[in-house]
Amino acid sequence: MISSYMPVWSDIVGFLYPLFFFLAILGSVFLFWRASRHELMDSGEAFDLVGVSTIGALVGARLFDFFGKTDPAGWQLGRFIFFNRYGSFDFYGAIVGLALAVFIFLRSKKISVWFVLDLAAAPLAFFQMLVAFGSYLARGDYFTSSLRLWQFAGYLFIFILLKRLAERKRHAGLFFCVYLVSMALLEVLLFAIRSKVHYFYGVPYELAAPVSIFILAIIVWYILGKRDLRGDVKWFFGFGLLSLFRSVRMLRSTDEAGKFSKSMIFFPYYLVRTFGRLSLAVAKEIRLAILEFLYVFGVKKFIK
Repeated sequence: MISSYMPVWSDIVGFLYPLFFFLAILGSVFLFWRASRHELMDSGEAFDLVGVSTIGALVGARLFDFFGKTDPAGWQLGRFIFFNRYGSFDFYGAIVGLALAVFIFLRSKKISVWFVLDLAAAPLAFFQMLVAFGSYLARGDYFTSSLRLWQFAGYLFIFILLKRLAERKRHAGLFFCVYLVSMALLEVLLFAIRSKVHYFYGVPYELAAPVSIFILAIIVWYILGKRDLRGDVKWFFGFGLLSLFRSVRMLRSTDEAGKFSKSMIFFPYYLVRTFGRLSLAVAKEIRLAILEFLYVFGVKKFIK
């Protein structure tokens, strides 16, 4: 009796991933369109950007997947074209292709590239979140630690973080850089539980790609923030010298040593107090983010 239901359940599970992938596309496009309209961008221009960025993402994703995950001996045109049989698409390449396509499309327009990429940051995190959840459901192994489940939780956190940051005005490019940095950190942390790794000239691609994106995003973030490199270097060395002098004083002065001992004794109390305040702040931000998430899809009006 039980076995008669197994084919039906397997068919349902196999349908989940395409369904969630389709919903991820619709949801991310809707979020981008809504953010564009909120920033008074024309709907036609917003959908033009969606079309151009989609083409760029597909081309970049296929190029990165083919050249990054395929042995150089197998670099053939036929293998590149027939992606359904030889490989698939790579999301890191999709991000690079999307950014380049937006840059090329906006070269002759009066719209900032970083402004558009900022609008795309949260929709991209939302897309990855739903795709990861759909992949987790489609695998059917719900009682073990899963890479896809951790990815879903991670990208949900990134999406919430970006929606909360959107409440505060910052310099252009901040949201996209935060997205890249957090995405790269998440993938690096989850590298240890990956069951399948591709090697490019002996280097694990699934580790090298996010590390490269992380370094590049940090550099771009620093440049866009218009920081003073000389001033930051001086501050860093000044902080190091002050810490060194304080350590020397503690070794020579009983009063400084007593203060240090007192701080070490009360350190657990300070730690618990800080953790409590941080937990309350995080809970508040999560609540506000959930309300914002519901508002995005028109549900907030039903909440008292």
